[in-house]
Amino acid sequence: MLSDLFSTLLKYFLYLLGALVIWLLYFYVVKPVGWRWHYSKYKNVWVSPRFIFFFGDSWDNIKNMMAGKVFYDHHRHISQEVSRYDFKLEMIGPNPFVKVISYKAQAGLEALATEKIDRGREYIGIGKVIGNSFGMSRSNYKAMHRRKLILNMLSFNAASKYIPTMYDCLKHEIGEWEEGKTFDSVYEMNVLTFGFFTVVFFGQDMLHISKSTIKFEEDNGQIVDKTIMDSLIAIIKNTFQGLIHPIASFAPFVAENDLCNPYKRNKRNLLNFKAALRNLMDQAKDENSICNKLIKDPKIDYEEVFIDILGFLAAGTETTSHTMVVVLESWIHCFGQ
Repeated sequence: MLSDLFSTLLKYFLYLLGALVIWLLYFYVVKPVGWRWHYSKYKNVWVSPRFIFFFGDSWDNIKNMMAGKVFYDHHRHISQEVSRYDFKLEMIGPNPFVKVISYKAQAGLEALATEKIDRGREYIGIGKVIGNSFGMSRSNYKAMHRRKLILNMLSFNAASKYIPTMYDCLKHEIGEWEEGKTFDSVYEMNVLTFGFFTVVFFGQDMLHISKSTIKFEEDNGQIVDKTIMDSLIAIIKNTFQGLIHPIASFAPFVAENDLCNPYKRNKRNLLNFKAALRNLMDQAKDENSICNKLIKDPKIDYEEVFIDILGFLAAGTETTSHTMVVVLESWIHCFGQ
C-alpha cells in the first residue's frame, strides 16, 4: 500500500518536474529564439548576432559591471552600427524590448497611432526609483508646468551661470587628492558631479552634506554606512539587476510589489535614501537654490518638488560623470600639457 502511494507520488512529481523543464526551455530558449527570428526578418531592425541563454542582451550589462565599468559601456562599441537601423531588439533576460532608434521610425509610429502617445508610469526598472517625476508624468497641465520650470532652470543657456560653481566644486574635489596617489577616475567624477548637483539644487553651504553617510543594507544582509552618492548608485544598479532576476520572470507580481528579496531590501535602501534627500531639502536655506525656487512656486507642492529632484539626481549625476570620463579619455594626449 505504501509502496503504491510512493510510486504514485513519485510519478506525479516526475510529471511536474518534466512540465517545469519543458516550460523553462520554452520560456528561456524557444520564446527568445522565436522573437529573434521574427524580428531578424526585418531589414530595419537590429538584432544582436548572438544569443545568450537566460540573460539575453543583459549579459553585456553584467560583464561591464563585473569589469568595474558602467553597465551600458558596450553601447559605445556598437552605437555606429545600430544607428543605421530604425529599431533595435533588446532581450532583457527572456523578455523582448523593441527600441525606436531613428526619427523616421518615431514619425511613422506617431502617424499610425490612433491616440496621442504619452508617458506612462513604470512599475519596474527605474520607475521604481523616480516614481511620478516630471520625466515620467503624463503630459497634463501641471506636469508640463513642472517640466518647463525645472528644465528652464537647467537648460543649456540658463545653466551657464553655474560654470563658476562647477569650477569651485572641482577645486574643492582636487584639493582632497593626495599627490602621488592613484584615484579611480569614474568614481572621482561621480563625487564631483554629485557634489555639483547638490550645490545647484540645495545651495553652496550643502556641499559637505553630499558626502554624509546613511545606513545601507548589503546583499548579505549586513548593514553598512554608505555615502548618499554611493547609496544612490547601488540602488539604481540593484534596480536594474532586478529586471533579470528569475523572480521577475517567474513571478512578476512579486517583483513589481517588492514582496521578497532582493526587491524588499532595495526598497528599504531606497526609503533610507529618500529620507536623507528630504533632510537635504529641509536644511536648504539658500534662496537661490533650485530646491527653494521650486518650493516657492504656488503650482507645485512639496512632494512634487521632492520626486522631481530625485528624478534629476537619479538620471543626471552618474551619466554626467561618465560623459566627463569619456571626454577625458578622448583628450588623454593633452594630459600634462
